[in-house]
Amino acid sequence: MSSRDVEIIRDIPYARASGHWSANMARDNDVLAQIRMFRHTRAERELELTMDIYRPADGERHPLVMLIHGGAYYANSKDSPPVSNLCRDIAGQGYVCASINYRMGYRLNRSSVQKARMNALEDASDAMNFLLGHSVDYAIDTTSVFIGGASSGAITALMLADGVPNLKGIINMWGGVDSLDCLDGCQAPILSIHGDRDKTVPYEEGYPLGGRLMGYLYGSKAIMDRCRTIGREAELLTLEGYRHAPYRNRDFSLNQNYEIIRDRIIDFLKSH
Repeated sequence: MSSRDVEIIRDIPYARASGHWSANMARDNDVLAQIRMFRHTRAERELELTMDIYRPADGERHPLVMLIHGGAYYANSKDSPPVSNLCRDIAGQGYVCASINYRMGYRLNRSSVQKARMNALEDASDAMNFLLGHSVDYAIDTTSVFIGGASSGAITALMLADGVPNLKGIINMWGGVDSLDCLDGCQAPILSIHGDRDKTVPYEEGYPLGGRLMGYLYGSKAIMDRCRTIGREAELLTLEGYRHAPYRNRDFSLNQNYEIIRDRIIDFLKSH
């Protein structure tokens, strides 16, 4: 797959907001490190929210792809794979890609988790408004916009979809929706990618992480079925036998699925 030279502009401030943190680089399977982060949920502080922009180094305008990392509204950052890797690879195919940080962190109760979800949605909306408002600065073609994310980032992207002008497509990597009724509004095509053995965000439907701290979700299979029923354009890539975050091995290295996921996303972008 040939690609263009890519320019990366890092740590661009797009908003300020009160929250716990906007980046958590401890691995999401490092339980002790994640427990230690709880001390930061005692109070909120003002945070500067930033993004990285990856764009072709040709000076021309290109369609926008904004991606939102996963991590259960608690872990990871704009630098985390697969989003950072995808931004670089997609930009090489002729797109302006943005990877955003957003507010994360919560106490172990449902209302606090719900607040974190709404903070992520608000921040993603602010990030999109910033990108569209600075389209000249970053050579963005505002007539062609895509959003997407992984896990909780995909959940956020699906919630944000109705408010994005000129939206040409949504990339849902192992995410879900609270209600299938939300799919009846925005008509942008959806590409979903999901492992059929995912218990973190269910492939079909259920409670994330196997518990009720987060609300009931309808996963990629349920999204695809609903889209077929209502006549909305959608695609589903099922990675059979894989669990959550199917692009990585246990040691967090990328496996063969990363290239499959990347190529399917690029095909989706180019077809829309």
